[in-house]
Amino acid sequence: MNDHDSEKISGVLSSMGYAPSAALSDADVILLNTCSVREKSFQKAFAFLGRLKKMKEENPSLIIGFCGCVAQQEGSRIFERAPHVNFIMGPRSLGSIEKLIDQSSSSSICLDPLWKDDFSMIRFESFVRKTFPKAYITIMEGCNRGCSYCIVPQTRGREACRPFQEIIREAIFLSESGFLEIELLGQNVNGYRFEDKTFVDLLRGLLKIHSLKRIRFTTSHPSHLSLEIMREMKENDRMCNHVHLPVQSGSDRILKLMNRGYTARDYIEKVFWLKENIKDFTLSTDIIVGFPGEDDSDFKDTISLIEKIEFQNIYSFAYSPRPGTPAAKLNDNVPHSVKLERLHSLQNLQTSIQEQANREWIGRDVQVLYDGKSKKDNNMLSGRTKNNKIVNFYCREPLKDRIVTVKIKDSSVHCLIGELILS
Repeated sequence: MNDHDSEKISGVLSSMGYAPSAALSDADVILLNTCSVREKSFQKAFAFLGRLKKMKEENPSLIIGFCGCVAQQEGSRIFERAPHVNFIMGPRSLGSIEKLIDQSSSSSICLDPLWKDDFSMIRFESFVRKTFPKAYITIMEGCNRGCSYCIVPQTRGREACRPFQEIIREAIFLSESGFLEIELLGQNVNGYRFEDKTFVDLLRGLLKIHSLKRIRFTTSHPSHLSLEIMREMKENDRMCNHVHLPVQSGSDRILKLMNRGYTARDYIEKVFWLKENIKDFTLSTDIIVGFPGEDDSDFKDTISLIEKIEFQNIYSFAYSPRPGTPAAKLNDNVPHSVKLERLHSLQNLQTSIQEQANREWIGRDVQVLYDGKSKKDNNMLSGRTKNNKIVNFYCREPLKDRIVTVKIKDSSVHCLIGELILS
């Protein structure tokens, strides 16, 4: 979601006549697009901001903007901590960028941390898309769920959904521009509702755009991933057979403290429906270890859930309290060393699951949406399968198509490795 916000910001800058600089030292404007969902990302943002202080001293005309969720969270306190910042802008004020930059040319401090439903303030035709032939489409902002550990409602506000027809127009524009895959974005994407249109209505509208070959969505809340949505995935081959579905914990007691609104059994039932009804379905998730009050029994429940479901991959974190959240008032009684021990144990288990799961793909032919050079080897190309597996492959001839067939020859923890099958 932050990546796509940066694409929107880049579009505004381009329309103002700015071009990307080759190095920070060459820049006239530097914008930090920040995330505060974890303490580590919060600290990294301020560490990077500190490195810009000397640049500002050497070049007083340099404009530095502090954007995103940390800007929304900290507001004017940022000026006290970093007076070299010119302006602050929250994640739902992207339409204010041009005004803030113009004001910063004559004023040392500008502030716009207010929540706005500025979906239409930046034309989607201007976004600088960096993920061709895949594109992101924001369909909603904010979240109403109220998970006790989560700062998103404070930094992104309550849910606001884009107009149905505007999303369809953006998807048509992307398809006519050659994009083959879209990924719908929202903090609680399956909760989309605009007037009488639901998320399922939106999927059905997008599926009428036949030049779009793949449709994904992120992020799903288990309570909003309905049977109707899952059936739509089953019945339409262009719906990707992968979902990112954060579970956070396998312990019902901890899930209740987190205010997640479901039990481990609720979660498992939906997952097994998907696995039983959708071919080659894969699942990724988020898990927090060391939540206040988590004991060995709770952690064992999480490990048991991982062993039962066998996720394709897990984004796992040691709990860190976020200011202003209900969980921050709880006694953070799990020692840091225990949090790390549990995190490493979970990650080691997941590594073994991923290794085994990827080995089972050796010898298979897969359809890959090619999107560029491999990060693993410059002599290889890279792309993703419909069920979101990364595939690095050798190709000795120029590619004529963006969706190609690859024979899987090998695998690693994080990817499949293969060779292009020429038609």
